[in-house]
Amino acid sequence: MPQPTSKWIERGRTPRTEVPGQEACGVEIRQRVRLLDISESGVLVACEAPLPIGTRGHLRAGLAALPFSADIAVKRQAGGPSRPQVGIGAVFAGMDERSAKHLEQFLVQGKTRGT
Repeated sequence: MPQPTSKWIERGRTPRTEVPGQEACGVEIRQRVRLLDISESGVLVACEAPLPIGTRGHLRAGLAALPFSADIAVKRQAGGPSRPQVGIGAVFAGMDERSAKHLEQFLVQGKTRGT
């Protein structure tokens, strides 16, 4: 059996090959969040696990029974060890026309309810 090519102990049943650093990959993690605040430019959500600044993701929600979906980028987080949830502030990095229309309708309804 050939020697492992890395410093890790080989425990797999088949040989492994090191991957050059230029290869890109991602890990999809799903996390339930609570929507706290929403605007034309972004959202504030509460979740149990912090997300690093710069993390990109995808948010799906129902806004007054209207489906909404957008790509987001985490810009800030608030909270700490004494809080059970972390507040995550994210900006919208993209959304389809239908979601943009539903967001606009939701925000207009919110303004009329607040007056």
